[in-house]
Amino acid sequence: MKKAKNKPVKAKVEKVKPEKVEIEISKEKPLLVEWQAPEFEYIEKDVSWYWMGLIIAICLLAFAVWQKNFLFAVFTVIAYLAVVYSTGQKPAVWKFTLNEKGVGIDPQKGKSIASRFYKYEEIAGFDIWEKELVLKTNKKISPYLKMNFPAEKEKEIKEFLVKYIPEKEYEVSISDSFSKLIGF
Repeated sequence: MKKAKNKPVKAKVEKVKPEKVEIEISKEKPLLVEWQAPEFEYIEKDVSWYWMGLIIAICLLAFAVWQKNFLFAVFTVIAYLAVVYSTGQKPAVWKFTLNEKGVGIDPQKGKSIASRFYKYEEIAGFDIWEKELVLKTNKKISPYLKMNFPAEKEKEIKEFLVKYIPEKEYEVSISDSFSKLIGF
């Protein structure tokens, strides 16, 4: 048997000039809105605020002793200490992101709280209060999610969210009103 000799085949290679590709840059709004804001609005407390809290705690403590309800007395002391401790805490700065899929919340580095992402399917609507974005989620417990934002971002946030979820008007809760009244 004879072996066939492989002869190299010469192929003609044509040089193809690349065609001009026109890139069309969209002038629409970006698909991303980001901002950083404190976790909550910090209000500096003066000495009178602490004295008023102490007077209220002592009155509640006296009432608990008079009623011989020692569990309430212990609760009053623990609650007062927790309030005093939390009023001294400065808010952490969080990063908020709106994109075409949902709302992202990233706490400050070093915090033990994990990042959270809410898809638009989980959000029933939104409202904008004074420098605060309120999202109503489909959760049964704690359905409202509130995020601070810089005043200059209000229009951009509103225009972006209207594309994905409905804007609804939500009432300010009694606890929110009371918290702002006492400066907490």
